Amino acid sequence: MRSDLKRLQRDSGSGRSAAVSESVPASETQPPPVSASGTAAAASGSSLPASPSSTSSSSVTAVAREHRVGTIVTVVVVLALLGAAGFGVYAFLGRSRSLPFQNFTITQVTNTGKAELAAISPDGKYILHVQNDNGMQSLWLRNIPTGSDTQTVPPAPGIYRHLAFSPDGNYVYFEKAANHQGTEFDFFRAPVLGGVPKVVAHDVDSDITFSPDGRRIAYIRANDPEPGKYRLLTANEDGGDETILLITQSTRGADPQHISWSPDGKQIAYSFDSSGDALSYVESFDTASKQVATLAMLPNDQVHELKWLPGGHSLLSVFLPKGPNYERSQIGLLSDKGALLPITRDTNRYDTLTVSADGKSASSVQVKTTHALALLDGAISPQTTPEPQPLSQVADPRELDWTPDGKLLVADAASVTRMDPDGHNSAALIADPNAFLLGFSSCAGRYLLLSWWFHAGSSKITIWRASADGAAPKQLTSGGFDTNPVCSPDGKWVYYIDRPGLARLMRVSVDGGTAEPVPGTAVPSQFGIEAVSYVSPDGKSIGYVVDIADAVTHDARAKFAIANLDSTSPPRLLELDPRFAGSQVLSPSTQLIPNANALAYRISENGADNLWLQPLDGSPGHQLTHFNSEKITDFHWSPDGKTLAVIREHDVADVVLLREGNQ
Repeated sequence: MRSDLKRLQRDSGSGRSAAVSESVPASETQPPPVSASGTAAAASGSSLPASPSSTSSSSVTAVAREHRVGTIVTVVVVLALLGAAGFGVYAFLGRSRSLPFQNFTITQVTNTGKAELAAISPDGKYILHVQNDNGMQSLWLRNIPTGSDTQTVPPAPGIYRHLAFSPDGNYVYFEKAANHQGTEFDFFRAPVLGGVPKVVAHDVDSDITFSPDGRRIAYIRANDPEPGKYRLLTANEDGGDETILLITQSTRGADPQHISWSPDGKQIAYSFDSSGDALSYVESFDTASKQVATLAMLPNDQVHELKWLPGGHSLLSVFLPKGPNYERSQIGLLSDKGALLPITRDTNRYDTLTVSADGKSASSVQVKTTHALALLDGAISPQTTPEPQPLSQVADPRELDWTPDGKLLVADAASVTRMDPDGHNSAALIADPNAFLLGFSSCAGRYLLLSWWFHAGSSKITIWRASADGAAPKQLTSGGFDTNPVCSPDGKWVYYIDRPGLARLMRVSVDGGTAEPVPGTAVPSQFGIEAVSYVSPDGKSIGYVVDIADAVTHDARAKFAIANLDSTSPPRLLELDPRFAGSQVLSPSTQLIPNANALAYRISENGADNLWLQPLDGSPGHQLTHFNSEKITDFHWSPDGKTLAVIREHDVADVVLLREGNQ
């Protein structure tokens, strides 16, 4: 560019010299090339007489002017092209360099292994986090520069969710379960250095987000007061003046649970899980027009937590990638154009996400998870046995079942393996390294039933049937989110849960065909089905866990429903122990105990999961196992009832701090 400018200056100067040369003798100023041109011009047929000196001078002037104009035009064009190219390169490089968290450090803040949630203060100097010590949960404030800790809320039983600082840093906000089952949460706020927490909002189903001026908060409330619909709400920072912005029904597959207000205050973004053409969506509510637009459609990633970064061009997010590593959530950068760029790429998973006001620091909880399979005595009397020895031959077990002849079926995230009860003589039955196995069960010894995600390239969750040896898989359903397949004892029907929207109990022939709702299974005030637990041995009844909203208070509660498959009479409802741990999508938390006319389900207390026996006649139940730690993720009795197989999960979780550059 500098060379072109110098050449332009030189050429312009030469032109001026040529123009001046008309007043001096040609012999002193005429260069040989121009003289040749002048002679040619004089010989071209001009009829006007001219002296040699005047002809030569005119030719020099004309050629110089022509040369100067052509040079200027050429240089201007070249400069324009070079400028455009230079700006493009600069913009590309500048934009690449300005992308947040492309060069960052990650530091472990706690070392207890018991962290559950974390939030960073607006100034980036403090981290609020939850510590879970055998079910007793407490809130701690850490000063990052000094490494000192202050307990702000003392240990107490409970379930926390979604921590946040107020924009001015004076208050902390957190959700706490209104019941032991964790089916309903209230939002609280407390002074940052401790004090009595006060309720900000009841029955909140998302995290909260602050307006740019810090005066308003926004959040989501679902299924209250209308099952199947959610509301986008705003309120003052203390919860007053609650206002409805939007009432609608999700068409994406789930209600939004994560929300973020843009820095300019013009839009509120929230994320949806989906199982249709995309794995997740991010929508944007325009605060002025009250219109909703799609910000991102992500076919290969499920975006959960969202935090706008300063400037409003991108959001920091926690996402789950498509495929067998689906559970391994990572941190990524979502642009306002809908593109997702991974930031972390490791074998851990990340839970919760908050960002400092300048967007240069973020906090999360890094979780390392292991699973182990152990066998227990299947007796239904209370057991105080020592910690069971896991089967070392089984790596990363997620789900299990038994074959009718007493073989174990064990699944990891991508495959199902059959083995002897001692873990030996294993044989892989079915696998898809590109898919995620969301659930499976044995069907009358003839088939395997699978709830398969991403199989055959689809983003939908559908039910498949394969032979008992894993051969000839066949798709049975085509819904978007079909889970918990359970076979009828005669092997003719497959029962499962169909979503999105309000969950329905469905059935389809094991040979395929049109699926249909199961008549007589709807429960009044029901807004969800957590799990299909069993079909009775005689095939006449089905048991499942339902979420019910109280008709008066709208409080949510999980109950166990037993429906008669031979009639349309209303289902019978059983109360569950208040410590009921809830169901998981991967596997139901309730199982029928062989030959006992009793139900077993997980309860959670003092930081440990155990099994509870509940007779189906409604008589009092009792606790079966007495573990002191860890979660139970799946369990099944052998067909003869003599052996109980249990999968337990151990988490090591600590707060981590991400910082831009090498801070």
